[in-house]
Amino acid sequence: ALESAVGRRRWRRSRARRPLRRQERSRRRRQRKRRRRAALRLPRGGWRCRRRDCPPSGGLPPGARQRASPPPEEGLASSPLGRSLRALNLSGNRFAQLPPSVLGLRRLRSLSLGSNRLQAIPPAIQELGSLEFLYLGGNFITSVPPELANLPSLSYLVLCDNKIQSIPPQLAQLHSLRSLSLHNNLLTYLPREILNLVHLEELSLRGNPLVVRFVRDLTYNPPSLQELAGRTIKTRNVPYIPSDLPGNLLRYLNLASNCPNPKCGGVYFDSCVRQIKFVDFCGKYRVPLMHYLCSPECSSPCSSASQSSNSQSESDSEDEAIVAARRMQKVLLG
Repeated sequence: ALESAVGRRRWRRSRARRPLRRQERSRRRRQRKRRRRAALRLPRGGWRCRRRDCPPSGGLPPGARQRASPPPEEGLASSPLGRSLRALNLSGNRFAQLPPSVLGLRRLRSLSLGSNRLQAIPPAIQELGSLEFLYLGGNFITSVPPELANLPSLSYLVLCDNKIQSIPPQLAQLHSLRSLSLHNNLLTYLPREILNLVHLEELSLRGNPLVVRFVRDLTYNPPSLQELAGRTIKTRNVPYIPSDLPGNLLRYLNLASNCPNPKCGGVYFDSCVRQIKFVDFCGKYRVPLMHYLCSPECSSPCSSASQSSNSQSESDSEDEAIVAARRMQKVLLG
């Protein structure tokens, strides 16, 4: 009876272990199949045929379909998501440069790259022709490329909390620009061309070293003989025929810039005097703008405005103050 009881216990234990043994055998069988498939698979996803007449490169098994992957250089721009993407927010990351895949999103309208580690704006950003909103605040940007002016639909540009020292005058070509945020930078002056932004409604300049004292004559190199001859031709309207002059001189004469002083009427090419003029915005704030004069002897309203009393400076900049007050609705200086 004891032996029969022990035999029944062993039989019960072996019967209870059968499902576990079956699972273990099936698991080992699957592992062996995976090893055989991995041994037959090529590095690029092909299969090694067992027949002797097959080429060594192998290929896909019969009935198998190869998945076509897009080229790596196109990436997000070639995907369906990239073709339909309109707004992209990459703020709060650690980008040291603008990702190249973002520059291929031609239909992008809003791009936010704030609080990153960007040190420069690539000139290729002009490829985003449909961009309307660009946020680049909170980075380490030191300069603004002139190619940024090739965005015809740009309405809101945020460049605050950077290390920008100057603004290119080409930004005056952004005729659709409504808001320009430049606060908390290192700006000491603004280009005169900023007054040409007819649709600009908001300009933020607080937190910049826009101090009152500036050097009157910064640098001035005497004009060359070629520039003196060009000034004489332009100011005295000397007639000439394009066929009588070489091509380089014709291109040089077309580069003449008019002096901003209405009492002067002169022109300049390469040699000019940089000068600061304070312009009243909305009759409340005074913003320094950069002027280029043809010579130090050119007595312009901007020089008298920087040296005379407050009443005289206000009368000198009366015209531009009226224009600025009509175009600028909101100026944030403090």
